[in-house]
Amino acid sequence: MAYNNQASLERILNTTKLEELLSDIVEGGTGQSAEDTLSEAGARATALVDAYYHKRYASMEGETSLLKKSIEADIIIYYLYRRTSTMPEIVRIAYVDAIINLERIASGKIQDSSFSADATSVRIIYKPYDQESDAKKDRIRTGA
Repeated sequence: MAYNNQASLERILNTTKLEELLSDIVEGGTGQSAEDTLSEAGARATALVDAYYHKRYASMEGETSLLKKSIEADIIIYYLYRRTSTMPEIVRIAYVDAIINLERIASGKIQDSSFSADATSVRIIYKPYDQESDAKKDRIRTGA
């Protein structure tokens, strides 16, 4: 795993839960060891995260941000649960949020300061609501 390791995932899930999850996968007949299963999930998550990041940032050499690690961890956990018979709703929601955040990163709506020279932190950019502008658009649409 490029951005997360077993210890960082244990801090999120707790050691016992991660071990239970990995043993459920191994006992389910995948033919893989727990370490191989975790490595595979990590590699798949890293590839997905990097694909979205490369849409926005040309070079990411040696850089790992907290945002990137967090997104990857949510995806790894989802991949692990997907191989079992149960999928907690919170895991599914975290995965969907991770994908939405990756899409926002790729489109520039979220800028990761680790990869942007002018940013000092992660910035989330939303167009502010402009009531006056919306009123003008309504008048134009209705012909008023």
